[in-house]
Amino acid sequence: MKRGSRTLAAVTALLAAAATGGRAKAQDLESPLPRGPAPVVEVTVKGQQRPKPARDAAEVRLASDEVRRVPGAFGDAFRALEVVPGVVPFAAGLPYFFVRGATPAATGYFVDGIRVPYLFHVAVGPAVINPALLDGVELFPGGYPARYGRFIGGIVAATTSPPAPRMRGEATIRVFDAGAFLEAPLADGRANAFAGGRYSYTAAALPLFAPDLRLAYWDYQAGGGYRLVGKDRLSLLAFGSYDHLGRIEEGKAKTLFGAEFHRVELRFDHGRPRRPEGPFDEPRVRLATTFGIDGSALGDEGTIQSPMAAVRADAEVPLDPRVLLRGGADMTLEHFEIAEPTTKPEGDEESDFHRNFVESFAGHNAGTFGGYADIVWRPIDGFELVPGLRADVFGEEGAAKIAVDPRAALRVKVLPNVTSVGTAGVAHQRPSLVIPIPGLEPKGLEDGVQESVQLSQGVEVTLPRDISASLTVFHHTYFDLSDLITTCSAEVRPCSLRHRSDGRAYGVEASVSRSLSKQLGGLVSYTLSRSERVFRTTFTADSDRTHVLHVVLGYAPAPGWHAGVRLSAYSGRPYSLLGFDDPDDPNRATLIGKRNALRRSWFHRVDVRLERRWRIGERGWISLVLEGMNITLQKETVDFDCRVAKVGGGDDLNCGGQEIGPITVPSIGVSGGF
Repeated sequence: MKRGSRTLAAVTALLAAAATGGRAKAQDLESPLPRGPAPVVEVTVKGQQRPKPARDAAEVRLASDEVRRVPGAFGDAFRALEVVPGVVPFAAGLPYFFVRGATPAATGYFVDGIRVPYLFHVAVGPAVINPALLDGVELFPGGYPARYGRFIGGIVAATTSPPAPRMRGEATIRVFDAGAFLEAPLADGRANAFAGGRYSYTAAALPLFAPDLRLAYWDYQAGGGYRLVGKDRLSLLAFGSYDHLGRIEEGKAKTLFGAEFHRVELRFDHGRPRRPEGPFDEPRVRLATTFGIDGSALGDEGTIQSPMAAVRADAEVPLDPRVLLRGGADMTLEHFEIAEPTTKPEGDEESDFHRNFVESFAGHNAGTFGGYADIVWRPIDGFELVPGLRADVFGEEGAAKIAVDPRAALRVKVLPNVTSVGTAGVAHQRPSLVIPIPGLEPKGLEDGVQESVQLSQGVEVTLPRDISASLTVFHHTYFDLSDLITTCSAEVRPCSLRHRSDGRAYGVEASVSRSLSKQLGGLVSYTLSRSERVFRTTFTADSDRTHVLHVVLGYAPAPGWHAGVRLSAYSGRPYSLLGFDDPDDPNRATLIGKRNALRRSWFHRVDVRLERRWRIGERGWISLVLEGMNITLQKETVDFDCRVAKVGGGDDLNCGGQEIGPITVPSIGVSGGF
């Protein structure tokens, strides 16, 4: 296998191998605008006692106590999304998800309307945002409101907490990292300031267990605001993240993968937050300017740098106490630059893939301009209709594409305890990779943009004893996908980043839940689905998992105590029979039989959590948490196609099905706050 091809296409394999000590045997305006009725998963991780909107179909809403009590999530709201129906893991424990058949890079991540490239630190690391800063996290698996766009999968939108009326703080020390957050009101409550961050000491500890591996990460958050005259407020938000994954080879440190991003936003807000179910009473406006930079280190392929600047405006204008007009526009400019490594492969080691990589990601400029508008109409109680439209212009040197995305959502309370929600929408996105890598965006806009048509119909029922249940049927169709997993396969030679495929995903999502903040609570979520791809023929997508089941149970036997257990089970991925019988190139994988006609065995894991919390005074608290992910030490079988990539460049990784893991994370942590 050519040396230059292995780094990019094998990034996820490297992450999995790193998480197991290298033992792979083979490998916008977010809130004050009211939410429309799209199916949404909201995870509230902190916040004041503010009113919550009515529960939508296919929605799971977790309060702050619930998020920290989900075993295996380590207190992170983003990881708690793993248990939501419709979310399929790339590999168990790794922070990349397929949402209704769309690749991880097809799901957009936003913090207060600011786009970010990823949500988790490298391997099985925690979230890149301190949980104490977050007020809420929403997952829109499809049919999302018109204010979001440019992603053909789902949307994960996080919002930061409103200014605290008094000083507050939190700190956590765990076996692999430490973090803290502090916020204080200033100027008699007219202003506030906060700072937080997290630092991992794995760089020092990991060599004790895996001498050849190097892993490090940190993140930071800082900002504040000042209330001007009346309802006007000026605020600043800055945050960023850094990750490094390396290996010692022949006594020298080598970077396998590195990633970082930084964001700074200055914004102006007019208007007070509106009660979600209250009348449309006054206009609200947000104006924001954002600057940032993304970067990645890709081993043999070099490094990527991508500075960006964006401006956006969002507004809502009441036309009537029951009619609200929402709209906005934004523009983003980005520059992508690749720096090749100082030591290049010798002779024929300069592979076709490497040349294709340099050509596809060579320095270029890109810009996107778009706008949206929708109307929230509530003519009677229990009825809400939200028609909307957004339009985007995608630009790249020498190419431009226009995308028009109609959206609609209808929410009707058919019975006092039964709500029906239907959504339909179209979404477009630039060409992308399979997983989000900061600063790494391929050219190829001249070949068109990716497109999805998203349809869903759901129903939610409120049951006695604070139990809720939901059932959603969905069908997503995808066109012109830049999906390397599909197009860069054993039967394709040469492999090109410009190849496109189509696809579809359909299925049923069900959940039954009772708040984990109760003495006895839990969640059962189940997804029955199928994901397909069309490339030269129609076949089951490599990411398909027919069955995804999560069972979470929590019990508080006494005040201050809480114990939880979680079972996650996934049906195995499909795979093909691969042979190495090419007479001209024995290392070339040759496809035998129909692609993905077979299925790997099931995978399951058990996570546990035990907490003891003590109250200190009126507001203080301290807790001791014992937590473990995959305590049963289960290994997972994945498939590597060595026609595409070979991890490590040696003979330690074979092609076809291989066991990785066990990806297991034990944690002992002490946290406290006030």
